[in-house]
Amino acid sequence: MAEMVQMFVSSVLGALFGNLTESAIQEMKSIWGVGVEEEVEKLERKVKLIQGVIEDAEEKQFHSKAVGSWLRELKNIAYDANDILDDVASEAQSSKRQKVGAVRYISSIFQYERGIAREIREISGRLDVIVKEGHDLHLEIRRDGGRGSQIEQERRETSSLVDESDVIGRQVDKDKIIQLLVSDDDDKLYSVIPIVGMGGVGKTTLAQFVYNDHRVKTHFELRVWACVSDDFNVLRITNALVESASGSNCDLSNLDAAQRCLEKKLNRQKFLIVLDDVWGENQIHTHWDTLRAPFGVGAKGSKIIITTRDEWVARMLGAIPSHHLKVLPDTDCWELFTRRAFAGGISNAFPELEEIGRQIVKKCKGLPLAVKTVGGILSYKRTVSEWERILTSEIWKDDDNKILPALRLSYCHLPANQKHCFAYCAKFPKDHWFDKDVLVRQWMATGFIQIKGSTLLEDIGGEIFDDLLLKSFFQCIHQSVFLKTSIYVMHDLMHDLAESVSGDECCRMEDGMPRSIPEMARHLSWTDVKEGSMSLEALSKFKRLRTLQLTTPSSIDNQILNDALMELRCLRVLDLNGSAIDKLPDSIGHLKHLRYLDLSGTKIERLPESVTNLCNLQILVLKSCWNLKGLPKGITNLVNLRNIFVEWVPLLGIGKLTSLQTLPHFKVCEESGCQIGELKNLSNIKGRLEISGLEHVQNIEEAKEANLKDKKYLNELSLKWHRDDSSQDGRNNDDGVLEGLQPHANLKKLHIKSYGGVSFPSWMSHHSNLTLLTTLDISAFLNLKSLPKWMQSLLPCLKELKIKDCPQLHSLFPDDENNDHGLPTTLNNLEISSCPNLKSLPKGMQSLTSLTNFGITSCPQLFSLFPDDNNNDYGLPTTLVTLFIWGCENLKSLPNGMQNLTSLNDLHIMFCPEISSLPEDGLPTTLTRLYINGCPKLKESFQKNNRQDWPKKQHIPHLFVT
Repeated sequence: MAEMVQMFVSSVLGALFGNLTESAIQEMKSIWGVGVEEEVEKLERKVKLIQGVIEDAEEKQFHSKAVGSWLRELKNIAYDANDILDDVASEAQSSKRQKVGAVRYISSIFQYERGIAREIREISGRLDVIVKEGHDLHLEIRRDGGRGSQIEQERRETSSLVDESDVIGRQVDKDKIIQLLVSDDDDKLYSVIPIVGMGGVGKTTLAQFVYNDHRVKTHFELRVWACVSDDFNVLRITNALVESASGSNCDLSNLDAAQRCLEKKLNRQKFLIVLDDVWGENQIHTHWDTLRAPFGVGAKGSKIIITTRDEWVARMLGAIPSHHLKVLPDTDCWELFTRRAFAGGISNAFPELEEIGRQIVKKCKGLPLAVKTVGGILSYKRTVSEWERILTSEIWKDDDNKILPALRLSYCHLPANQKHCFAYCAKFPKDHWFDKDVLVRQWMATGFIQIKGSTLLEDIGGEIFDDLLLKSFFQCIHQSVFLKTSIYVMHDLMHDLAESVSGDECCRMEDGMPRSIPEMARHLSWTDVKEGSMSLEALSKFKRLRTLQLTTPSSIDNQILNDALMELRCLRVLDLNGSAIDKLPDSIGHLKHLRYLDLSGTKIERLPESVTNLCNLQILVLKSCWNLKGLPKGITNLVNLRNIFVEWVPLLGIGKLTSLQTLPHFKVCEESGCQIGELKNLSNIKGRLEISGLEHVQNIEEAKEANLKDKKYLNELSLKWHRDDSSQDGRNNDDGVLEGLQPHANLKKLHIKSYGGVSFPSWMSHHSNLTLLTTLDISAFLNLKSLPKWMQSLLPCLKELKIKDCPQLHSLFPDDENNDHGLPTTLNNLEISSCPNLKSLPKGMQSLTSLTNFGITSCPQLFSLFPDDNNNDYGLPTTLVTLFIWGCENLKSLPNGMQNLTSLNDLHIMFCPEISSLPEDGLPTTLTRLYINGCPKLKESFQKNNRQDWPKKQHIPHLFVT
């Protein structure tokens, strides 16, 4: 696509100097001398000159192939310049690390003059040609923001009219919006209701559907409609609202006059305003207050509907949660398709076409706009061959298709770096499950994320991803509790858009895809390679590749891979995750630009020593490398390493890697280089850190060497000792060790396992230390007899408490006459398991008004949940949604008062053989699921010849007794 070229040029040029910091230039200067600084400054001046005319070239390329070629050449120069500057910076860093002497220093200066300087001058010469050609093409510096007439040409107008017979599957959405519209809030003059969804999903159609409903017409005295589109021009929108209200033309050139005219129309009227297709959070942030100034004269209960693809826009304008419009199910899509593709909507008269048509509809993946467009095309075709051509074609990518322009407009409004990040996703296959953190790290490695002050690159990349998610470029399909992450996908039409805008930049080779890869490709994904596909030897010709993702179940010849890597000197990302390789060739050490190396799931036993030459490596991923024996000794030379993921292999001397941002696991041992003091200077560690082997730490002073107190980016900390059941080692020093491992006050989650001390550390009882803690997981505390009373007052944000394998725990809190539950009232999840001496729960638990989930498991000394069921001081909170009781072999009954648990939905009673009946006063009517398993006496009470418990459970719709 022609329009794509500039998008990448702007982001590539931005990255060219954006990540070349002043300190880096000074470092070059100290190694190479002033010559490099002068050459770099010359390049920078020329790039800034060229950047001034790119906006003009963006528009002119639509009508001039010459301008498109000019942009394409400029993009290639920018990439080449980026590689050379990276060479200079890398060599400077390498020379500094090796502490070169005078002879080597003079030799380096000579090498620079003869080599790198010549390459920089060559780039400068190419830029001179580009500047001259730009002048010959009459490219000018744009002063109007650069997209004026092109945006005007593509602006989409809408009206309030809709053919309701053409609206399928939106009745539920319509009713929800109307319910919000007709529910008056007397305290507000007007409310804003946002409808959010990706391009083509039917936001405008839904708004039209609602706008014309008879309930809406009778509820509102005045209804007005304006299409905002990408230009949030207050005067234009105000005139449009006046025209809609009056039915006559309004072309006022003065904003004050236009707003006064609108005020007259809205005055004391209960109005409904629809602002359709709203864009641009920056413009809205500036102009929204001005636009809404006349709205305050209306009657209370007025409403404003906005439709937008951008959740940020919705959040800025809407006081209520957005209504997220989802794709249509296949059945509704098929009905919509038949109305467009078949006369009268009757498909069974063409059985051969019907079968093909259903396959075509599935390719539309639920987008009404795509269904309508394809159905309209097929309405003029009646042969099987014509329909099959549509089925197998890339029709969604054609310029004549109306779906891509709608999505492409979303893309055009992204900042340059977000455009590049989005287009990069074209290298992944359709329906790929994206891991946000993995994708952000690859963006970092490829240079798409530019340094912004002291903000971490990972955080900047996370913000970019979140913005793309809010703008519907990604969709979250699942939040995994077990993986502790979310799974994201890209709608097929969004993926088509990514392929469209990436052009030759991002390519994908999959088995069964006999496609040629352009030699100028920069990012290549090669998956499921089997015999008969393009030979792996061909990789060597793609010398400009910056990303190579190679996944193949077949064994890869080490020599072929070695030869390929020798040629791929520009690689920034090498992803061999899941490939059938057992050895990494020595040529890996020649990839001096490499930032990201993923060998997860391979059979590699050792990394070659040449890996330690990768001075720019930022991310090293070695997950599930079960054959890995160890890491090279020189791994600590990789001072730019920010993220390392390795399991079971000790990391010796990791304290030298002071740039580390991620260290999921650190195992303390007695060997030199893996004592706890290695963590001292790793002040940028963020996210989750697990420290195991704490039995090897001798005392509080040694524990303090970890300097956890200063690691402000950590939000989850796991501290683990290891000892067998009979071992009492550590009882004398565990208290001191835990005392010395005080974390930063920003900590959100804390897990402590196999602690042999007799008390909690003082830093847990200090009023300001753990005020942000949301999760506390206590496991295998050998000497814990009760929880401390300060929990209630000193952990004000605690939401989850887990207590497991505490053999000495008799009661949750010390037994005294003034005792109550002692738990924070913010708690919403409480789990107690494998505490063999726990005899009862504390009184006052009914005051835990945030508690929704409670589980108690494997507590054999628990004869009843509470010592006195008839005492009102004991009981469960009415907010409970789920109650889980498992493996309490001596528990004889459930507590009375359960009928008062008016929020309870799920009750699980498992392997409690002594429970013989349900509570006398019955179960709450809110209960929807009751699971009973391994409770023979209770099961017997449910048999048909025993009706004793029937009235207590007959209202439960889902009852499982086994």
